[in-house]
Amino acid sequence: MAHSVNDNSIESLISASKALRLSLQKSQGIGSALEKAGNRFEEINHRLPSLEAAVRPIRADKEALAAVGGHINRAVGPAAAVLKVFDAVHGLEKSLLSDPRSDLPGYLSVLKRLEEALRFLGDNCGLAIQWLEDIVEYLEDNAVADDRYLSNLKKSLKSLRELQSEEEKADLDGGLLEAALEKLENEFRRLLTENSVPLPMSSSSSLGEQACIAPSPLPVLVKLQRQNPPPQDGSVPKLVSFITDYCNKLLGDDYKPILTQVLIIYRSWKHEKFQEGLLINEVLEIVKAIELNLEAWIKAYEDTSLASLFAMNNHWHLYKHLKGTKLGVLLGDAWLREHEQYKDYYFTVFLRDSWGKLPGHLSREGLILFSGGRATARDLVKKRLKSFNETFDDMYKKQSSWVMSDKDLREKTCQLIVQAVVPVYRSYMQNYGPLVEQDASSSKYAKYSVQTFEKMLMSLFQPKPVRYGSFKGRQMSGKFNGVADLRRTTSAVV
Repeated sequence: MAHSVNDNSIESLISASKALRLSLQKSQGIGSALEKAGNRFEEINHRLPSLEAAVRPIRADKEALAAVGGHINRAVGPAAAVLKVFDAVHGLEKSLLSDPRSDLPGYLSVLKRLEEALRFLGDNCGLAIQWLEDIVEYLEDNAVADDRYLSNLKKSLKSLRELQSEEEKADLDGGLLEAALEKLENEFRRLLTENSVPLPMSSSSSLGEQACIAPSPLPVLVKLQRQNPPPQDGSVPKLVSFITDYCNKLLGDDYKPILTQVLIIYRSWKHEKFQEGLLINEVLEIVKAIELNLEAWIKAYEDTSLASLFAMNNHWHLYKHLKGTKLGVLLGDAWLREHEQYKDYYFTVFLRDSWGKLPGHLSREGLILFSGGRATARDLVKKRLKSFNETFDDMYKKQSSWVMSDKDLREKTCQLIVQAVVPVYRSYMQNYGPLVEQDASSSKYAKYSVQTFEKMLMSLFQPKPVRYGSFKGRQMSGKFNGVADLRRTTSAVV
């Protein structure tokens, strides 16, 4: 009996175990099915927004749906044109980054196309962006596009608008125009250096036209003249007189507004802003270049006296012709006084190195009281007068070809030479001239009367209209111009 009860209990346990196992298996199956269903639900959840966006146009207003196509076409048209031109700009890159030396006209033609393309982009990029912004606004207002899609469009358009702003316009070509202009500038400098010739001194108007077209290169043109020799007659080069007159005109009411506009355009080519002081700086650079030229030319003379005369001429020209002018006011009184002082300094050097040496030939040593006898005194006087006359003739012959075009400077210089030489000559001839006048060869020693001597000195440095100011010096014929009738044959004493 007990054994039968135990058997029934065991069977019940086995049955319960099987039932429990089956229930567990069913639970696992249900759990697996739920897990798969959850993944599908999540996938469906992700798809719902796109499905909603896809069906939104179906739910949108019928009139809005009908009009959206036209809006899109109008917006895409300008944008497509801008993109086409932008692609064309990049197509020019290879040509513009090449060396313009091989085909300068072709290079300029390509550069012109680039400028036209950039002008088109500058004028139309904003319009294209505005059209695109309008269509995005239309899509948003009429709920015919996904919000996330519209958000991405807005971000892209915002970036485009920032790039199109005034500060970023230079980036439309990625710096291609700047690189091309730099290559072109280098090529122009090379051509200017290799093909430079002296400025057309005989035609100041033509040079003025060139300078008005391109004011900034003018200091370069002035510098290029520095390598040319200075005038052989010591006169003021036409370059100096032209530049001073030209700069005054630049600062005048007739030319200043025009030149200012030229500089504005010139700076815009280089993507640089125009500043009010730019014109003044340009003029000062030109004047500085002229001053450096003068320094170089003064040093270029082998004859120190001619160098001093050239310096006198030019420093006086800068002082006299700029004083009271717009350019003179700009440079200032201190600058003008400095050039006036330089003129005085170089006159002192000129007189010391040339005419100031002449009286030294009329020494009175050994002639006091005729200590060596009258014959000895006569020989000394002859010897010293001969040396004096030879030195004077050489100096007069040489300096007769030199020029001082300014009448005031010329007369003052000649008067100072007369004051330094004539009184000594007069005194010497009054005291010792009679010793040689009775000699048969007196004309060899008493060649000039004091009056004639003074007239000859006052006739120096006369301008030569044909050659004046030229860089080609005037060669002397070897004869004294207009001097033959001034020579004396009788007494040298007035």
